[in-house]
Amino acid sequence: MGTRVLAGLHAATLTTLTLWTIAYLGRMPGIELPPQLLGPLLIAVIAGCGVIVGRGRSRREAAIHGAFSGVLAGLINLMAFGSLLSEPQGNGEVGSAGLLLVAGWIVACALLMASGAAIGGGGSRSEPRDAADWVAGLARLLVAAVFLLVIAGGIVTSTETGMAVPDWPRTFEMHMFLFPVSEMTGGVFFEHAHRLWGSLIGLLTIFLLVGVFGVDRRASVRLAAIGLLVFVIAQGILGGKRVVNNEIALALVHGVTGQIFLAMTAMMAACLGARWRSAETPRVTDGVQRKLAIAFAIVMTLQVGIGAVVRHLGVSSHSIMTHIALAVVILILAQVLGFRAMRLAGDFRPLRILGAMTAHTAGLMIVLGIIALWAVTSEHETSVVGVAVATAHQTLGGILMLAAGLQLVWSFRLSRLEPGAPFDEPSLLR
Repeated sequence: MGTRVLAGLHAATLTTLTLWTIAYLGRMPGIELPPQLLGPLLIAVIAGCGVIVGRGRSRREAAIHGAFSGVLAGLINLMAFGSLLSEPQGNGEVGSAGLLLVAGWIVACALLMASGAAIGGGGSRSEPRDAADWVAGLARLLVAAVFLLVIAGGIVTSTETGMAVPDWPRTFEMHMFLFPVSEMTGGVFFEHAHRLWGSLIGLLTIFLLVGVFGVDRRASVRLAAIGLLVFVIAQGILGGKRVVNNEIALALVHGVTGQIFLAMTAMMAACLGARWRSAETPRVTDGVQRKLAIAFAIVMTLQVGIGAVVRHLGVSSHSIMTHIALAVVILILAQVLGFRAMRLAGDFRPLRILGAMTAHTAGLMIVLGIIALWAVTSEHETSVVGVAVATAHQTLGGILMLAAGLQLVWSFRLSRLEPGAPFDEPSLLR
């Protein structure tokens, strides 16, 4: 896949994630921005993203790149635009003018991004990025998208709206991507938005797979990209079966595997990054750091599972005591692993930042865990505060799971126990 195509795909993905995040917040029950405000805001976002992608290019080049990126963004966002197309009929069907409206939407996106890019272009030229850099950028955007999905899934669990939409893959017998936006209210909004986020992530995982196969020569990285796609497909089916069978146990597994997938995407993004691929990447970690990272990843996975039991099956003396005990173990491991990483990192900034994130996030998660326990035991679990705290606590768990995955792969990549390896070495850990 060519560098220009990858750059356009990166810009379109960035635009899509920004649009969806603002639309999600704007449609949130209790906020519900009027269309007269939300519509212009989203239009401004498209143009604003065009300004960003136009930087470092001549105005002519920026406008062309912006138009191409806008077409791609328009196509991707048909997953959400269909909800507006079906609104006049209100039955999940598109009227006779549907194709014309789709074409108009794609042209509008192209013009908006081209205009923004032309405004943003014309400055000093930036260093050109090669195809591998754009693939790594796509991987980082996928991590961001999965992180947002984890938050959306946490809100579904906290508000107990997992069965607000009783069928799957359709939504109230309508096509998922044509469900009218006016019907997305209350619990239906939380659950249906969660489905849309999941569909988007499936598409982004396909983009990443194509990019990896077009650019990266490492066999194990290609295999990992295939693994990500298989995993996300299985995750989607698992979520659907949870609805069809109304099984809490499937919801529990779905939540745990969602956190694991977040860690997997972060590990993939690290392996694709320029610092990972550079021959100048230092060898600063040792066997002790490897063992600590392995232990931390195992305990974090267990803790995410116990946390899911508490969230979905309710608080019991056994589950909550196990959860608290593991939290203490995680806090100790995170401090040792994190501060040790900072000490070993030297001038290698990514490891130093990762160490600080690991240590500090663990401490913050303990604080939020105590508040979440109070919310549950004081019957504030379904209040706005209770939902916010529980979701934040689960989100921090996702961040720690992500950190555990990164600590694991970097402890191997930076190990002094093995010699360096070239970029085309067929190993995920190179």
